[in-house]
Amino acid sequence: MPYEPEKNAGIDTAFLRGAPKGKFRVVGVDTFDGTDWVEGDFDSAAEAVDCARSRTADEQMLKMHVYDDAGRHIGDAGTF
Repeated sequence: MPYEPEKNAGIDTAFLRGAPKGKFRVVGVDTFDGTDWVEGDFDSAAEAVDCARSRTADEQMLKMHVYDDAGRHIGDAGTF
């Protein structure tokens, strides 16, 4: 399936970048087909970044982005 941003992107439409209050959200993005999803919400930034790094290890075209509860991007892992 080719990437079609208007059809594939769920961030801020199907789900929000901002984590619940006091949490940190990891959002996954398949850069081949454009799908995105919430990988999980974590109690600390370190836990969220660790998840993003471990989930993308040895993967291609997979990015994980970490957001705080205000929706600010605080980290990422993976390759485009």
